[in-house]
Amino acid sequence: MHHTMSNTREKDPDTSFLKYADFHINLLRKSGFYSMKGISNKINKEPTIWEVLLVLTISTCGFFIIILEFRSVAVSLGSDTGFVIAVLSGTLTATLSMSKGLTILTSHREVRELLLRLSGFWEKSIERPENVDVMVQMANRASYLSKCYAATVVIMCSSYCMNPYVSVITQFLFTKTANNSYNFTATTFPTVYPFDLSYFPKYVVWILFEQAVCLLMTLHWIACDTLFPMCATHLAIQFQILRRDLERTTEVDELREIVKKQIILFQSCDILENIFSPIIFLTIIMTSTIMCACIFQFEKTLSCGVYLEIIKYVTHMMSLFVEILIYCGFSNVLSDQTELLYHAAYNSEWTDRSKKYKSIIYFLILRSQKPFQCTAYHFFPVGLVQITTILTTAVSYFTLLKTVTSESDDKVICS
Repeated sequence: MHHTMSNTREKDPDTSFLKYADFHINLLRKSGFYSMKGISNKINKEPTIWEVLLVLTISTCGFFIIILEFRSVAVSLGSDTGFVIAVLSGTLTATLSMSKGLTILTSHREVRELLLRLSGFWEKSIERPENVDVMVQMANRASYLSKCYAATVVIMCSSYCMNPYVSVITQFLFTKTANNSYNFTATTFPTVYPFDLSYFPKYVVWILFEQAVCLLMTLHWIACDTLFPMCATHLAIQFQILRRDLERTTEVDELREIVKKQIILFQSCDILENIFSPIIFLTIIMTSTIMCACIFQFEKTLSCGVYLEIIKYVTHMMSLFVEILIYCGFSNVLSDQTELLYHAAYNSEWTDRSKKYKSIIYFLILRSQKPFQCTAYHFFPVGLVQITTILTTAVSYFTLLKTVTSESDDKVICS
């Protein structure tokens, strides 16, 4: 009877691991990582050479546009501060996005291994009725935040993609006359290209190329940033369950199983760290600068009444804020759960147990004494403190930028 109930619960779509992982697996597949489909069937499938070539081709196209954007910054530096700042916010964001895609590509094997481990942890833990509520609640919370974040990023990137269409439609409705030809200068990325786009078919082809690259950048951005909270949450769930088991256990054999699971969980945390540590480092380093540029542009576009640009920079700032909240907040949640395991072991009733029990609990306490912490490429640990640091730095940069910006730059932005 118990075996039948376990099988029924395991197949229940409302409590299956795939309910929470499918969104992320589909995003990875749409980003070019097609072999991730095997995770749904618990198959550790290696990527084909065509998959690797596709992702590298996508990255090459993205970095080609990024190089052109940096060229625009170099050409306009010192003559048009407003334009430089507008280009810089998009350029750094695009660089960060493409770097995330390349990091997932180089860590492809670790990503698959981690997801398969989390699937196994979930299926074993969900069979126990006392675990269901806490597991579903924590997983739903991470899933909801991930989808809200994805929607914000999509709105932001859509506002970039709308720019050429709005320009052409505005000219058609208000400024186009027999003596006034169309001005094909508005592009998806705010960049001055070193080639002529005045010929309409050429302009259309280039805009479609830009928007395809923008779409793929968006997919890489969302796929990477939403994968982290899902993985961190599922690991935190397992540490919380392990802590509860530790508080209830009285047998040596049960304690041995807890120690074995603890070792596997810390190994899984190390895999998470290896995958996302470079991404977290780049995110923390770049976010303050990008946020400063967005605040500066938002203030100028607000004073000029350019509403599409306002939407673009507001959603851009929201995406950046939620991004650092995801990495810093969920890193902190996972660290807290590993630290609580140490306290649970230390405060357990081990003093009255056998010598064997004491030696095992001593090993567990020793292993849990230093809680796991996600780091920014091993330079410094990541937690809620970094959110305040990043926001404070962004405001400081903005204040400095306002001080050195001349009145002539303000006029250029509105023109």
